[in-house]
Amino acid sequence: MNPVQEAVNTAYNLFGKQTLQVSEERFQLMVNKIDQLSSEELGCKKEHIKHFPHIFTKVIENDQFQFSIFYIKKGYQLPLHDHPDMHGILKVLFGQIRIHSYTATNIDSDEKRSSNEKYTVVCERAEDFVVHSYDKPICLTPFMNNIHEVIADTDVAFFDCLVPPYKEKCNFYRFKGVRDKEKNLYELLCVGSEPETSYYTVARTYSGRKSLISHSTVSVGNITKGEQIYRIS
Repeated sequence: MNPVQEAVNTAYNLFGKQTLQVSEERFQLMVNKIDQLSSEELGCKKEHIKHFPHIFTKVIENDQFQFSIFYIKKGYQLPLHDHPDMHGILKVLFGQIRIHSYTATNIDSDEKRSSNEKYTVVCERAEDFVVHSYDKPICLTPFMNNIHEVIADTDVAFFDCLVPPYKEKCNFYRFKGVRDKEKNLYELLCVGSEPETSYYTVARTYSGRKSLISHSTVSVGNITKGEQIYRIS
């Protein structure tokens, strides 16, 4: 069985029912399967990123999890954003990225999170990660490293697993300042569901190994969410 199919099967077995909780043990099993994925298996090529700074490819999505691929051109980045109530696994397929991550210490209510008003979040900043294709996947949880930005030191592609997928748009943030350096506390300003900086994503159809899907609610390789401005084949 190819690694893409194994990853899909594992995700269904671990997260395919809404009643199942994302335990540390289940999450680690998923991390191990994603670590086996490669750019060849997923159809990722460096020439795909030649003309656009940001490209998004959806591999598979249902109500419980989403697999996708991001391409970022050297010198560009995914702006600082969050993953409300989500677990995430990021595996670099080629190139090198830097990740700046924050863990919020004052979790706001759903009403405040979904409003359009700007507000300040006090966070602990994690040690910056530099990640290559030969490194283990990077993880986030609802309570750790849940706000981050991804910077491309080279042309890069990475695989992204989210459990569950976004139900609404993510929130974007701007670095505001230092709250208490000795305690490693920083302030981020939530600016809402649209980034302040110029940012757009190009949608690219998935061209890697297909997985055998029988679940009727799953969408495979067909872009249905996000800020896609163009589509390329």
